[in-house]
Amino acid sequence: MARLWLQRTAANRAETTRVQVTGWLEKDVFPYVGKAAMSTLKPRDILVCVQRMATRAPVEGKQARTPGIRSKSP
Repeated sequence: MARLWLQRTAANRAETTRVQVTGWLEKDVFPYVGKAAMSTLKPRDILVCVQRMATRAPVEGKQARTPGIRSKSP
């Protein structure tokens, strides 16, 4: 389903954005959810994927925030 969405929305995104989003899905979403049907996924499943992405973000040069979690200012 995600790959179909990427194909259908490709014309609306820059190439660099398409590559980045595809990379995120391949690294953080596909290995975790596998071939599970969309109807079987729970909010917790998505949260785990987002948290994995957030913990890696500084390595990729960006400061990411997990939705609902505020970072503390130094």
